[in-house]
Amino acid sequence: MRSRAVKGVDHGRRRFEINVVSGIGVAEHSKSAFLELKRKRVHRYLIFKISEKKNEVLVKKTGGPAENCDDFAESLPQNDCRYAVYDFDFPTHENF
Repeated sequence: MRSRAVKGVDHGRRRFEINVVSGIGVAEHSKSAFLELKRKRVHRYLIFKISEKKNEVLVKKTGGPAENCDDFAESLPQNDCRYAVYDFDFPTHENF
């Protein structure tokens, strides 16, 4: 299957081309939720699902900043596929 460049995405100082191989898009809300997690740390985790009707990645659930790994694990379905991002805090020598 050939990949095709869909559009350019501006991430700060760099501009990246998005290559779509699968034909599945990413909903605008999914992109903005990920950026909120990454930059503002508004969410502890994001759980995504591929919508078969819309053929795109959608946010199924967001976890608040006070939630933990157990909350995240409980949010995952037992018998269905999901994609997730978890913002894990870990101690280093710099942040002790």
